[in-house]
Amino acid sequence: METDDDLADLLARRDDVLRWREAAARLGPSAVKWRLKSGRWQRGAPGVLVAHSGPLSPRQELWVDVLSAETGAVLAGLTAATIDGLRGFDDDRRYVLVPDGKHGRPRRPGLVVHSSTLLGPEHVHPAATPPRTRLPRSLVDAGSWARSDRHATAILLAGVQQRLVRASDLASVLALRSNLPRRAPMGSAVA
Repeated sequence: METDDDLADLLARRDDVLRWREAAARLGPSAVKWRLKSGRWQRGAPGVLVAHSGPLSPRQELWVDVLSAETGAVLAGLTAATIDGLRGFDDDRRYVLVPDGKHGRPRRPGLVVHSSTLLGPEHVHPAATPPRTRLPRSLVDAGSWARSDRHATAILLAGVQQRLVRASDLASVLALRSNLPRRAPMGSAVA
């Protein structure tokens, strides 16, 4: 594939997934359209391209979710926690968190987009790809989005029992989130 070094680096970092505007800025709109029309590339979601024509890998699916949600989006909740090792809480949905004020909306089936006013560097893993929240934050978010208090506390307790996080790490995240749904039962479980 004829690409410049900048595009090749971007594709390597993102498992061959990129936004339309990133591709157009590097190759020009007509070159991007040609790659799509010729079947060399494909659309992963509105505004998101995959630089090959075959089936998407699970990692590529996650990249498409993050890039289709909004700038600054990260994997979150059970999606991020599962990548980081949490077992026993399978969910067919995929969770993405966007900074508050962004209008992230699900653009793919099974994608759930939440927004947060607290999504700074201390909440996002600095080196993880695709980008995702740190594990204590992922577990607390998953608990707050759970279907019941019992399910919420089970998620947090499983993270500790599976030796993925310390209870004190979960308590620190809970302390920052005073208006969090299911905060009281999760706080009791962590204590």
